[in-house]
Amino acid sequence: GPKPSAPEPVTRVPLTYEVAFGGWDRSQPDPKRQTWDPRNPVGRGIYSGAKTHQPLHQVEPLKGDPRHTGPAGFGPIDSFWSPRRELAGTYDQHWQQQRAPLLPVDWHPRSLHCAPVDQQTPKPLRGGEPLELKNLTPEGDLSFTLPRVYLTFTTHIDRRVEEHRGQLSSVIIEPDQRRLTLVWTTVLLCRNEADYLDQTIIRQKRYDP
Repeated sequence: GPKPSAPEPVTRVPLTYEVAFGGWDRSQPDPKRQTWDPRNPVGRGIYSGAKTHQPLHQVEPLKGDPRHTGPAGFGPIDSFWSPRRELAGTYDQHWQQQRAPLLPVDWHPRSLHCAPVDQQTPKPLRGGEPLELKNLTPEGDLSFTLPRVYLTFTTHIDRRVEEHRGQLSSVIIEPDQRRLTLVWTTVLLCRNEADYLDQTIIRQKRYDP
């Protein structure tokens, strides 16, 4: 099979899945002989065995072979990539006839987690947690504290008012732009009243340490 060439020096590499281990080798005309990695089909390093001059991956875990440990990355994982797709449930004929439009019985809430497994927190973040990025900026290290933001949600639906809380679900860090994005999710039981939903008012509560 193909062998890697000697590595060349580099000063800057984008931390995207396009340069992580994975890929989809469609060099063989027979689809059955084509090779792909469902954990990262847009990456590099997966080849069918023929001679090739394609680039190899540039980002991999500190320990272990990426062929076994999986691709290394900081970006969100698409819903049809592994391991999310295995948790999305089975949408077969039985589901269409017996359960649709409800979720399949083997659906798991973790299928909604777009962060890599090693970057999912055991408990939801609340704000105030310290964060540190090492060797991800030209300065070397970047450390800061997540802001404390508390939101309340008031929904007017079918002549009644529902108060519900939000939960900080995602933290997106873009060090090149010095940008931090916080994403909240909230859940509201609408029963059969979804068509009567009027509005949801979001307020920020004052934080008193």
